[in-house]
Amino acid sequence: MHPTQRLFVVASQARRSMSSPFAIVAGVGPGTGATVARKFGASYPVALLARNPANYEDAVKDIEAAGGRAIGIPTDVTDATSVKSAMGKIQKELGGDKCAAAVFNVGGKFIVKPFLELNQEEYESGWEANGRGAFLFSQAVLPMLLNSTDLQHPPTLIFTGATAGFRGSARAAAFSTGKFALRSLSQSLAREFGPKGVHVSHVNIDGIIDIPRTHEWMKDAGPDAKIKPEAIADAYCLAGALSTTYAQVYQGFNYGSIFTNEVPVTRQDFEDRFNTARQLQGTSGFTSARLFTMIQGGTPNSPIEAIPAAIATNTQLLLGLFLSNTDEQFENEQTALRAAISQYGQDFADRVIGISVGSEDLYRISPTGIDNLSNPGEGPDAVVRRINAVRSTISGTVLSGKPVGHVDTWTAYVNSSNNAVIEACDFLGTDAYPYFQNTQANSIENGESLFFDAYNATVSVAGGRPVWITETGWPVSGPTQNQAVPSLENARTYWDRVGCRVFGNINTFWFTLQDAFPTSPSPSFGVVGTTLSTTPLYDLSCPGDSPSPPPSSSSSASPIPSREATSSGATEPSSAPSTGGTPEAPSTGGTPDTPSTGETPDAPSAGETPDAPSTGETPDAPSPDQSTPSVENPSGPVGNPNTVPTTKTIMTYTTITTCPVTYTEGAETKTSMTTSVVSVTSTHGTALAAGTTTPTTGSGGASSPPSGGQSCPADLSGDFEFPHLIVAVDKEHPDAAAGTSFNGHFSSSISSIFNFDIPPSLAGRTCSLVFLFPTQETLQTSDFSLSGSGGIEVTRLDGPATEQTTFNNQPPVNVTVNTIPDVQPGNSYTIGSGGCFAGTRSAYKVSATGSLDLNYFQDYNPAPIGLYISVC
Repeated sequence: MHPTQRLFVVASQARRSMSSPFAIVAGVGPGTGATVARKFGASYPVALLARNPANYEDAVKDIEAAGGRAIGIPTDVTDATSVKSAMGKIQKELGGDKCAAAVFNVGGKFIVKPFLELNQEEYESGWEANGRGAFLFSQAVLPMLLNSTDLQHPPTLIFTGATAGFRGSARAAAFSTGKFALRSLSQSLAREFGPKGVHVSHVNIDGIIDIPRTHEWMKDAGPDAKIKPEAIADAYCLAGALSTTYAQVYQGFNYGSIFTNEVPVTRQDFEDRFNTARQLQGTSGFTSARLFTMIQGGTPNSPIEAIPAAIATNTQLLLGLFLSNTDEQFENEQTALRAAISQYGQDFADRVIGISVGSEDLYRISPTGIDNLSNPGEGPDAVVRRINAVRSTISGTVLSGKPVGHVDTWTAYVNSSNNAVIEACDFLGTDAYPYFQNTQANSIENGESLFFDAYNATVSVAGGRPVWITETGWPVSGPTQNQAVPSLENARTYWDRVGCRVFGNINTFWFTLQDAFPTSPSPSFGVVGTTLSTTPLYDLSCPGDSPSPPPSSSSSASPIPSREATSSGATEPSSAPSTGGTPEAPSTGGTPDTPSTGETPDAPSAGETPDAPSTGETPDAPSPDQSTPSVENPSGPVGNPNTVPTTKTIMTYTTITTCPVTYTEGAETKTSMTTSVVSVTSTHGTALAAGTTTPTTGSGGASSPPSGGQSCPADLSGDFEFPHLIVAVDKEHPDAAAGTSFNGHFSSSISSIFNFDIPPSLAGRTCSLVFLFPTQETLQTSDFSLSGSGGIEVTRLDGPATEQTTFNNQPPVNVTVNTIPDVQPGNSYTIGSGGCFAGTRSAYKVSATGSLDLNYFQDYNPAPIGLYISVC
């Protein structure tokens, strides 16, 4: 049983022993609502609400038959009187006013209709259910949820959303309006009621749910083509489990054990920095610290003096044990851990939020880590062995039961050969630095999307485990990395666009409070300079925060750049000392490797997220071969939350999708039920061969094979890849970035770029780029508009697109794959075939020829339409 499942079982047993907390599920139908109600019915008395009693009657009987307690109440959530009456009946029949969980599962009318043909009643129908209904339901249940914060586990409010709440599709204005309103409401409620102890979660259902009325849909697509209601119910329970165990969200900085001059950091030094962090102007809640090592600088195995400093300042600790060295060194880390347990006891345990065993060890043994001359790494078996050793060490002690995890780069986690490490962890820590991704468009404008792509890639393979942000930041000084310019303005922008979205919603340890003492490294990431001060180098307030207090007379005189201001290494030592000594001299032209107890960083090579120093304070840089995956990320985690008090619950976002890839949204923790996440490496296949095709009439029909040799079926009957990012570029608006889209659009002025992330597992197989264009009458969940006549030209680009891609900055053309002179509905076209570009992100641009103007909603079910890669 997965740890989060165990948590839910424990939570369920605890709740049963308490007096009268109940659950409420609104919008009960024969599929999701009833299944969710049954799931919660195993732990609580449940009230089931629906307009039609027939929708909940069977579920009520099932819960009662299983020994639970359930009542069904006919309710129209769009009517205030009906909702008020239902709440009165719930409190009367189930007793009391303590609500442990409330689920809003109302779907609303799904109207697909051209916008100009919508009438007002149809348009408002989407908002009535998901806007007004969610408003009335939330106002009714929140007083009961607030009254339940004294229960053993935090009360939870869950909203069932849809992808329409992230992107409005063509002809779906009514439905999208309602779902956008629902998601926005959930974000607002999370920020208001999270600090008061209520966990708010928005769950994005991204696919067709397997319920009676959809049984005939996609019958031949396989068992995973539709989402099981049971999987949704499990995800809702996971949200409850997360709120149970990780109700407090932690934020802080990273701390090493020696300064840049190799002098050990003392207890007083740690206390000064911990106190400075919690008093930084413009911030609140920086009351936690991540430690790179358990060993005090300058000693072989004495406990780090950050521990008594944390006890004195009430600072929460993410402990770190350094692995990438000898067995003797790891035993020294264990010795220090044992000594800390013995010496500081329960006071120590009360401040430990987790234990990280190792830091980027898997990256360090990867080809890119080796090329970058990183510290010695560890293979997955060794990391797992040492994770288990730490669990054995803390078993039966005051640290027993503390979550044990590992810190690494996303590229390590998505590599399936490292799955054993993920399975061994209670949580994953991920490090991400867009600044170092210098083989990509890594300007500050793209920093946000690059970071969340890396974070989301980790979440998607975490198997429901919490993913903590253990290092990220933007340098205030140092060398320019491709488009990434270190500056105070850019550091502030990155803090605003990334930090303010995750603080208070995801456990986050920023890099860093101060790395420039007594000398400044290059690059330098500190939010304060050489002088330790509560006045930061740049504005750390987040949108919506109260104004920062004015600097006191003792504060640094350094000016804080205004929020309106916008902006356009370390050396690599040969080894890390095993006894907490000082780092060796760096090699010429490199950047310093992370000493096991030091404070200077490895310089990452471009493209990957940087290596996390195991005990130091500046980040390793990633290698140039690695690039962030294009995980679809409509708005990033948790909808841009601001900094909030840390005593609050998590706002969880879960995406359940039938697509073979997951995208996730930040603290909004989004996980997929059927996921295939790819690792982008430097492995390359052969180019798709251009082919002349003769389309076969009828959607899904095969085209004649291209001239390049073997081709795969021009349909989705076998393995296939779909685009993870679609971006339109318009030569009439050459500097306008259209952002991500669900639609492909080809016209005289507009072209669309499609990014495909090709899994390494496809090495040696054949890939065919196919364009599927069924007739209008065969479409069920998609649509297209077509005018003019002509065809399409397809080119492969030198690099992938991003959300910021425009006509003027689009990647150059690598090769023209093929031109289809005449595109007509009812046909499938094989554009080109060849060896798969395994392990890469490949971008294809599709442009119109002639007077063709085609705009369609890319959809793989139940009648596929659009650009895909068929695999055979």
